[in-house]
Amino acid sequence: MKDHFRSVFRDDSQVAEVCNLLCEHASMPGMWTVGYGPTSECERILSRDCAGLTAGQQVIFLVAWELWNEERVDKQSHIVRFAFVVRVLTGKYLMPLATLLVAMGGGPEAVDDWLSSNRLPYPK
Repeated sequence: MKDHFRSVFRDDSQVAEVCNLLCEHASMPGMWTVGYGPTSECERILSRDCAGLTAGQQVIFLVAWELWNEERVDKQSHIVRFAFVVRVLTGKYLMPLATLLVAMGGGPEAVDDWLSSNRLPYPK
């Protein structure tokens, strides 16, 4: 885990759970596992520069990757510019991300609360 996230997340497992839940909200379930991180499907999407994803899915997917490993998405980071985010994210994508940012300000316990309140019925 990056040093700048140590006050936000408890450990890598919590980060993986957040990444996976963000992707679930963007209709991409099963992208991260708590024990192992990104799945092979997740790696494939990244290696193909998010081809086939909607603009909203791209933003959420790349935000999740930035939380997990920001070095992996350097060449795609231009996609996650604030103006682009505001323009393409509808409530389906925006609310989970916006509320996560607020939770991150409260540390690991607030992130736990966010995880609990943002779980989707699974499978969709």
